[in-house]
Amino acid sequence: MTAPRPIRNDALAASAGTGKTFALSSRYLALLAAGAEPDAIVALTFTRKAAGEILSRILTRLAAAAASPRGFDELARQLNEAGLPDFADRPAAQRALRGLVRALPCLRIGTLDSFFLQMLRPFRFEAGIAAELSISPPLDSPEDNLVLQHLLDRAALDDDERRELMEIFKQATFGEEKKSVYGSIARLVENQSELARRAPGADAWGNPARIWKDGDVRLDIPAPPDWPAVRAALDAQAGSLAKKADLKAWDTFTATLGAVELDGDYDFGPALNQRLYAAFADPDGNRDAIPFGRGAITLLPETRDALAAVFAYLRFLLLNRQIIRTRGLYRLLAAYAREHRRHIARTGQLAFNDVAELLAPGDGPIAPARRAGMEARLDARFRHWLLDEFQDTSHVQWAVIENLMDEVLQNPDADRTLFYVGDTKQAIYEWRSGDPRLFHRILGKYRPVLEEAPPLVRSWRSSPEVLDAVNRVFGRLPGMPLPGTGDPDPDWREIADPWNDAWTPHEAADRNRSLSGHAALYVLPRPPRDAEEPTPLSRAVELIRQLRRDMRQDFDRYSVALLARSNAEGRALLDRLAECGIRAGWAGNAPLLDNALLPAILALARLIEHPGDSLARRHVAMSPLAATVRLDPPALADHARLIREQGYAGFVARLAAGLDLDAAPLERARLRTLMDVAAEFDRQPDPTALRFCAHVQAQEIPADETGSNIQILTMHKAKGLEFDIVILPSLGRDGILSRGKAPLLVCEQNSRDPVPPVDWILAAPETDVIESEPPLAAQYAADRRTKALGELRLLYVAMTRARRALYLVTTAPAEKSATLRLDNVLQNTLAPGAAPDPEQPVWETGNADWWRQPAPAGKSAASPASPAPLKAASLPAAPAAPPLDARIASQDHAGGDAKAGWIFRPEGAAARDLGTRVHELFEQIEWLAPGELPDFGDADPAAARLAAGFLQNPRCHSFLEKPDGNVELLREQAFEAVLDGRWLSGKIDRLHLERGPDGRPTAAHLFDFKTDQTADAERHRPQMDDYRQAVARLFGLPPDRIAATLLFIRTGDALSV
Repeated sequence: MTAPRPIRNDALAASAGTGKTFALSSRYLALLAAGAEPDAIVALTFTRKAAGEILSRILTRLAAAAASPRGFDELARQLNEAGLPDFADRPAAQRALRGLVRALPCLRIGTLDSFFLQMLRPFRFEAGIAAELSISPPLDSPEDNLVLQHLLDRAALDDDERRELMEIFKQATFGEEKKSVYGSIARLVENQSELARRAPGADAWGNPARIWKDGDVRLDIPAPPDWPAVRAALDAQAGSLAKKADLKAWDTFTATLGAVELDGDYDFGPALNQRLYAAFADPDGNRDAIPFGRGAITLLPETRDALAAVFAYLRFLLLNRQIIRTRGLYRLLAAYAREHRRHIARTGQLAFNDVAELLAPGDGPIAPARRAGMEARLDARFRHWLLDEFQDTSHVQWAVIENLMDEVLQNPDADRTLFYVGDTKQAIYEWRSGDPRLFHRILGKYRPVLEEAPPLVRSWRSSPEVLDAVNRVFGRLPGMPLPGTGDPDPDWREIADPWNDAWTPHEAADRNRSLSGHAALYVLPRPPRDAEEPTPLSRAVELIRQLRRDMRQDFDRYSVALLARSNAEGRALLDRLAECGIRAGWAGNAPLLDNALLPAILALARLIEHPGDSLARRHVAMSPLAATVRLDPPALADHARLIREQGYAGFVARLAAGLDLDAAPLERARLRTLMDVAAEFDRQPDPTALRFCAHVQAQEIPADETGSNIQILTMHKAKGLEFDIVILPSLGRDGILSRGKAPLLVCEQNSRDPVPPVDWILAAPETDVIESEPPLAAQYAADRRTKALGELRLLYVAMTRARRALYLVTTAPAEKSATLRLDNVLQNTLAPGAAPDPEQPVWETGNADWWRQPAPAGKSAASPASPAPLKAASLPAAPAAPPLDARIASQDHAGGDAKAGWIFRPEGAAARDLGTRVHELFEQIEWLAPGELPDFGDADPAAARLAAGFLQNPRCHSFLEKPDGNVELLREQAFEAVLDGRWLSGKIDRLHLERGPDGRPTAAHLFDFKTDQTADAERHRPQMDDYRQAVARLFGLPPDRIAATLLFIRTGDALSV
């Protein structure tokens, strides 16, 4: 391999729209030009879409350079402007292109998650995983979490272990009422799993010696107050109060203290702790008065001393409660982590987060020596690293690659490189464990080997007018007037000053300097409490209507985004637009049935299966299908035969062939999608019309295929996208400096490491308590600053999505309100002091008729792609094979009587009903002790007599007694499986599943209850054979390890089959 010419190690900050992907692809091409082998370069990002864009950009630019002298000169110019080496000549570019194409299967241009999975696969045995690795799909509910099921399963824990786990859960929630243990534990685990990895030892969790380093708070219980003396002092204080209001308030306060004396418990609130904290928390504060109402009550000396003792005691109780909760949470997370590791080892099923945690050094399962070998192999193979969207990198992700980066940057030959690019202003995924501080911390660790490249601030996306609004808002934060008095707020300056220090004004790239645009701020009057209008949402809808009127046919040529703060507000916008007859796509997806044609096709499908469905018949008769289909019995029978032979895909294809949709592009696009959906459905079992309709109704399509140029997204989902017109009507009601708090206070050690160790963790107490405890108050202030920065970043991301026009819709603050909201940030930077106006903007820049000026060459307005004309020749072929024959196992092998309609005769229905009631009784039985007969209570007498008679037979009774060993009981075990070309559905009445020491199934015994008049095992043998195959599939057992027994309730026989 030829050593590449030296290229610097760079960290690049790239503002929104400045060409981050272009810069990364330039770096990749420069490495190829310098002689690097394609399979020695790693380029990683966070989404498959972004990875695809990177690869596409690299191939497109290199192919253009290889194809023509003009393309080659353009690439050379771009690389030279970036200070990067270029290709020596066109033949060199052509050779690089051929080498890149040959290496495509070996390229490492992808996501961090997929790369980590590739790292783990060869080392799964070192990680203690015997099974093949697979990524588990997202869980629909906490109850689907197999790890929690096994952790909480009574069969998995003995009584002492189960009791301990429940005690841990109570400690972690400190007695809070929880509707679902599964849900509560799942949320705790999901939110704190990475924190548990960062702080694996118990020392950091609820350790008062680490939190209160002066020893002010200890775990030893202080002596309780002298309650008789306290009561006497309170009574004396009451006698000194002259005002009735003071006396009444004092009596309430005294009663609250009395409750503490009686049971040692209390509720934090203004009646007790807030008053005591206000008076006694500060050792140097004024303890001679206690706040009540708008004033204060001056304390007698003996009352002051008594309440000081009470405060010391209650302070311990309150803080100790949080310490216990924190330690309980640690034990709960540790128990879950152990069970989670066992689950991964057993099944090989993991989430992407699990992959990084298994690979990370520390307490991971891979031994240090093995890990060193793994890193040595990767280090020898990959010599150049390009990392995208670095501001979203998490601690655990960095921990996985940190040693590799050490080797790259400490390499004495300087023939290896690191390049990462990101924008901390767009770090809006901290709630997913991303940490934007890593961007500069890593730069600080590796200086001067790693350099900070000049930031990218020239926008290739936005018009000068949009950038003017962005610069005015984010360049004026420190001097912005604040709500209320307008005086500077120290907390705000601690946020705004660092932001301002790192801020560089944005400017339009050369090609965009003449791009016309418009930006405007609307400030609506605050409506009275009983009024609903105007609201930012209603004003946004009116803006859409106004733009449609003014722009006319031009409106549909431009992409439009309404960015909502929440899903609920996004859906409200969608509904308001629909009320005005305006179609829009929602949150990236839209329903397939947003047109008149497809619901009519579903109605026809229902009518074919149920010809008596008069509602479906009327629907079809009033629909666009009425002119092309007949609804008489022979025609419906013909359709039914077509569905049986060719499935619903053939049915939809025949309808499509008879429709003229040249003037209906939306319906044409939807029909094409329906054909694909129908073909997919035909591969499923039991393809009935009702199932087909439900399947279609559940489908969603990408927003860019809705046929509308208007999309509604949340601000978070808009990241990485761009639109010609952006409207921001929903910025949230909470203050960005609000006193809300996270469930945990987490303090890091003062360290220069990119990922500082955790110093201490504490479940957050009440806000007034936090602010009165100096170490807690300091961490709480830091958390509030982080939250406020997150709000500013979200606003920045939302505003920079706009290309041509940006409309900001806000509401005036309430009178005398001192809460700083994002609305106020916009108002006080763009138009401080402006009076609200329900109709006109209070600030604007640019040309309101911006669309009348065409975009510069090469920058055409975005418009939804029109589907190609629908032709019969382009329709999908009918399925090669008919849909699977679906059966219910218990009916599939029934004798001739059943197939002749036996169950519909009166005596057959009665027998079936009795059989159902008998099955319900046996379903209630778990394990019986020898000789035990269950109490069937108010059960049906006939069913109870049959069940009791059966159980009086000792041999029959023995099958319901618990066998020796680790046996799990499954009752009414449902299954679906493809067996011998048949899709079989069934339900096993009773299944005894034996498990080995490692928890894996080793054998099974299945039982089926029968209420036949005679015991005929051969009649039911095919059914039991199907059950045996299904159990083998479900639990991975060989069929010879599965016993099957028919229990005939009427005759008292138990026959093995």
